[in-house]
Amino acid sequence: MNLIHKIFVSETFQKLANTKRISRFVGRLSDKHLPQFALKRIIRWFVKQYKIDLSEYDFDFDHLTNFNAFFTRRFLPNQRSFDGKISSPAEGFLLEYGSLQKEGQVNIKGKKFDFALPNCLVPIHQGSFATIYLSPADYHRFHAPFDLRMTSIAYVPGILKSVNEKSVANDENLYCNNEHITIFGSSEFGQFYYVIIGAIAVGRIILSLAPDLFQYDQPKEVEVNISVKRGEEIGFFELGSTVILAMESPILTQIDRAPNSRILLGEALVS
Repeated sequence: MNLIHKIFVSETFQKLANTKRISRFVGRLSDKHLPQFALKRIIRWFVKQYKIDLSEYDFDFDHLTNFNAFFTRRFLPNQRSFDGKISSPAEGFLLEYGSLQKEGQVNIKGKKFDFALPNCLVPIHQGSFATIYLSPADYHRFHAPFDLRMTSIAYVPGILKSVNEKSVANDENLYCNNEHITIFGSSEFGQFYYVIIGAIAVGRIILSLAPDLFQYDQPKEVEVNISVKRGEEIGFFELGSTVILAMESPILTQIDRAPNSRILLGEALVS
């Protein structure tokens, strides 16, 4: 992990800094058009620091306009396949998975998180969940893990703190307090909640199917009727963050992987 990232996610920095203002500033900065020579130099430094394999991506240095074009890069066709009954909706680290406990609580890194809190907008009291953390080096787009139908989408403003492993372990209900979007809907596996959580230096969360749905900083919930096929893109982060998939069925307890293990987009969560 490079020095700049260590500073951003440090406990002292997050206590003292206005992380939401910093994150919005980083977002605006990443949108700015830079001279090609400067942009190439910055991106090559980032690629080297995070050991990113650019051969997997549909990415051309000569057609870049800003840093967000690099952050939100797409995979080349056929780089990832969607396997199993339920596929991984994102690429990163499978932090934790298992059963929802009493009143919708989950245990992640030794901390209880209550999905039933009002600011979480996940009124689920039983079932199962899986949490995937996307690091700054990862592919930043998230996809449908199965065929689904969205029936409502809610945006909740909040803080923007780091969601790395150390921060999750130190901050009670960090996932609920951070800015997030919750998608509710139905599938062949029953009802689901797809929670997309912002983090420090994440300028925006964009829903590909409804990019203009929210005016950020204003809470909003809307009813929708959107069908999505497994593997289709749902949206993307401008940097890295976390996706939580919560199901009212126990199906995600069938995951057979070590917690905190690396998982690729589309790999089978449930075979």
